[in-house]
Amino acid sequence: MGKGYQIKCNKCSYEFEALLGIGMRFPSEYAGTVEAIRNGDYGKRIQDLFRSHNNAVVNCEREIAVCTRCNCLKVLPNMSAYLPKDGCAEAPAYVMANDLEGYDKQFDYDHKCSCGGDMRIVDFPEDLMNGKLVCPECGEKLSFDPKNMILWD
Repeated sequence: MGKGYQIKCNKCSYEFEALLGIGMRFPSEYAGTVEAIRNGDYGKRIQDLFRSHNNAVVNCEREIAVCTRCNCLKVLPNMSAYLPKDGCAEAPAYVMANDLEGYDKQFDYDHKCSCGGDMRIVDFPEDLMNGKLVCPECGEKLSFDPKNMILWD
């Protein structure tokens, strides 16, 4: 089950809705993501890892990312790539973020913003509560009310 949050700027009218995590369709979304990786849709680096290792997995759960240039917020699949610590021969049908303890991260995926800046995955909600996220329109610190969280499937 996923969680949803509404992030707001208290100075201007900026609002951002973030539906994070996974839903019931995650196994099929995961399979589609792996197919897209193998087809090269996410670039050569991750494609090469998946072609050379039958046991490679990816964290494709939805997370908030922020542009380091324009402060734009987006919900993106994490896309960090992993290999198992135990060297098992094949990857499972899917993995969720909480399954990744038995894996070594090979690299983080380099998301790009439409402005050309680098997107970094946010440590949510800590970055927001610590004032590290600012409004892309006016520069004011963003906020959210955790009581307004929604659960989605």
